[in-house]
Amino acid sequence: MLNPRLDHRCHERGISLVELLVGIAVGMIVVAGASVMLVSQINEHRRLTLETQVQQDLRAASDLIVTELRKAGYRGQVQEGIWSPAKPTPAASTPYSKTTPTLTAAGATEVTYRYSKLSVGNSVDVFDGATEQFGFKKDGDVLKFQLGSGGWQPLTDPGTMKVTAFTVDLVVQAVDMADYCERPCPVGAPDCPPRQEVLNFSVNLSGTAAHDPTVVRSLTVGTRVRNDRIVGVCPT
Repeated sequence: MLNPRLDHRCHERGISLVELLVGIAVGMIVVAGASVMLVSQINEHRRLTLETQVQQDLRAASDLIVTELRKAGYRGQVQEGIWSPAKPTPAASTPYSKTTPTLTAAGATEVTYRYSKLSVGNSVDVFDGATEQFGFKKDGDVLKFQLGSGGWQPLTDPGTMKVTAFTVDLVVQAVDMADYCERPCPVGAPDCPPRQEVLNFSVNLSGTAAHDPTVVRSLTVGTRVRNDRIVGVCPT
């Protein structure tokens, strides 16, 4: 008579070699799929991080540009540029009114402007080129900011973002002021009637991530210069 314990062991079986290989293959497929998904998620997160970084760098640069361009043309003796019937010829031409680009320079890659840095009441309309000349320009992959006559300083970090495009357009809206003149202008008078020029800058800025050229972002901002210009005079 057979021992029941030995008979039980005779009926026990393990997995075969084929089953083992099939199990390993299925496991590898699952691991490979999970690895592909993980790598995809990591790359997507990295790209999203770079896009956010480039967008933030562009926004920071554009905020500074807008803040600065609003000051263009500010003069210490602001009262000299105000037209009134008692003062038909305001001193509209000042050394701070020089601004580039002009209307004929659409899509300029550099903008320069001036404004007085002295406090109101103490300022005079004497331009100091060493401290009152400002500007922005694209130099290679870097956007630079001008402080003074020759002080161009990097505004962006090429190790993080490469600036691919920087253009500035100046749009001028002229407001006729003929109704404020006591006398009509002679026919063919060159600078009569006076007009108020409202200056608007449109800035286009593009950049790409330094570590991934496929990450590209662009930004367009506009701002109105706070110091309108008065051009022309009323007849005397």
